[in-house]
Amino acid sequence: MGREDQFKRPQNILLGTLFSKFALGPLNLKAGTGGSHSGSLKNYCESWMMNVEMNNIRGFEVVPEECIDFIGKYMTSSQYKANSEKAIEGSSFYLSSCCSFKGDGKDAWIFDIDDTLLSTLPYFKTHHFG
Repeated sequence: MGREDQFKRPQNILLGTLFSKFALGPLNLKAGTGGSHSGSLKNYCESWMMNVEMNNIRGFEVVPEECIDFIGKYMTSSQYKANSEKAIEGSSFYLSSCCSFKGDGKDAWIFDIDDTLLSTLPYFKTHHFG
């Protein structure tokens, strides 16, 4: 599957969503915290973070205390930067494939100003990723 193909296949998103629904039995998805968690703390925090990003965990106010260091290391890592760049690449590909541009220098996209376009990294650094 080519790079472009991965952004065209809605079944990839569907399978990921279905998998995450069944893989997270012990998590309280409404509150975003887990009482007890099996496996390693790293696995728990990675799972929590992935499901926040997929919007499966909602309504949480803070990062679980046991995951603060993990989230901090991730958000300041090269992996976070690579993940952000991949999201930008996917968005750019989608926009270039769904819309026609006149090329007159007047084409524009208007976005809401929220964490869609603004980095939350400075905020999380200030609050020690918690």
